[in-house]
Amino acid sequence: MNSEQIIKSSVETVAENTVDGIISPMFYAFIGGLIYFDGVNLGLVGAMGYKAINTLDSMLGYKNERYIDFGYFSAKIDDIANLIPSRLTGAIFVPLASFLLGMGIKKPLKIFFRDRNKHSSPNSGQSEAAFAGALGIQFGGKTRYFGKYQDKAKIGDRLKEFDLEDIIKANRLMYLTSILALIFFSLSIYLIILK
Repeated sequence: MNSEQIIKSSVETVAENTVDGIISPMFYAFIGGLIYFDGVNLGLVGAMGYKAINTLDSMLGYKNERYIDFGYFSAKIDDIANLIPSRLTGAIFVPLASFLLGMGIKKPLKIFFRDRNKHSSPNSGQSEAAFAGALGIQFGGKTRYFGKYQDKAKIGDRLKEFDLEDIIKANRLMYLTSILALIFFSLSIYLIILK
């Protein structure tokens, strides 16, 4: 891969894993935090249960001859588990973080609503579209996976070329998105417990 492809892959990974690695576990920790079983709070069970599902999908959820039947169930469960967190991330948390970082709110919302369903995954495109809009970049196109070229759907508008600064901006966007989600979930639980 050349340097642009490496930067593109890095930013795309940050965009997708903002949901898988941060927002979804946080979401299920807070959902579990509302439930007690025999005096024990199930917040940790929720987060770890989600990560078990996500890890199974990462290990077995490939659409190749070896894993297509074996990985189908784990991939579908992961799709269901990420349904709500991915949409909260793309529709609310990323655009708000983009606005607070001075990148604007219109572009991430525009690209989110236009391109979020172009991805082969029902959930990955949600956060990737919002990130692409915020950063003015485009994911997809001709990409190489496991030695074979694929032509993925394009997500975002290519307003500029990829550069190293995009990795830094994507990480800032991920951090602030995570902080906003933490505040949102914490306030939600606080309001639920008060009632």
